[in-house]
Amino acid sequence: MSDAIAAPDMIREMVQAHRPSGLDRAYAAVARLCGISPRRVRGYWHGEATDPRQSESCRIRDGYAAWITAETRRLDARRALLEARLDALRTSHDSIHSPGAGAAAVAACPPADGAVRHLA
Repeated sequence: MSDAIAAPDMIREMVQAHRPSGLDRAYAAVARLCGISPRRVRGYWHGEATDPRQSESCRIRDGYAAWITAETRRLDARRALLEARLDALRTSHDSIHSPGAGAAAVAACPPADGAVRHLA
C-alpha cells in the first residue's frame, strides 16, 4: 500500500480548511491553488470526480504542496505571536510579584485557583 495521499483527499482537505468562508468560496480558493475549475473541485468534494488525469493530478499535488507550505508559515507565525504574548504575561506577572512590590501589587493579581485573598 502506498503512503501517497490521493488527489481527491488533498482537494477535500483544502476545501475543509477554507470552508468557514463558505463552500462556494472554498471551491474557488482551492480551484485557484490547483489550477482547476471550481466545478471540478466541487465534484471532488462530493465524491463525483475520483480519477484525475495525470496533468490534473500533478496540478493538484503542486497546489496541495503550496497550501501546506502556506499553512505551515501561518501556524509558525501564530505560534511565535502566542509565545511572545505568553512571555509578556510572564514578565509582567514577575514584576508584579517581585520582592518589594507591596501589598497593592499582590492584590492586583488574584490567585490562580480563584480563591479570595484577604489582606490585613
